[in-house]
Amino acid sequence: MSNSKFNLGQVTTTQMLGLMLLAYAFSFAIRLIWVFQFQDNSSFMWNNELMINTNDGYFFASGVQEALSGLHQPNPRVFGVWDYGVIFFTTLLVKLTPMSLETATLYAPSIFSSMVVIPMILIARLYKQTMWGFFAALLGVSLGVTITER
Repeated sequence: MSNSKFNLGQVTTTQMLGLMLLAYAFSFAIRLIWVFQFQDNSSFMWNNELMINTNDGYFFASGVQEALSGLHQPNPRVFGVWDYGVIFFTTLLVKLTPMSLETATLYAPSIFSSMVVIPMILIARLYKQTMWGFFAALLGVSLGVTITER
């Protein structure tokens, strides 16, 4: 038996970044399963765009519409760009990328919420248990999607 043992606790920074990228890709993909399931269903389409399917999505999209186009100005129940981070970052996504508002509101929850894997892995790294953090991130996002999407 040699002295060089494979130790799962010793994950290099490059490997940790790779695990984060892999966990992020897994989270992003699992959150978009319904997109592939319903992309051919005409009742989910509007102006040749797949539409969001939650009330929260329309609530936050109204705030983005107000920030981008000035719509909903006299409505005090529509929050502005500085009130919620989701509105702010979705507005940035629309302004800085070629995405339309409809596309951004469809994909923004998957883009932003998948970032939860980063602190999960980093916290486990503090305890020198990076692999446990990776598996916790995979388990956490799959359970989170299962619970919130049903």
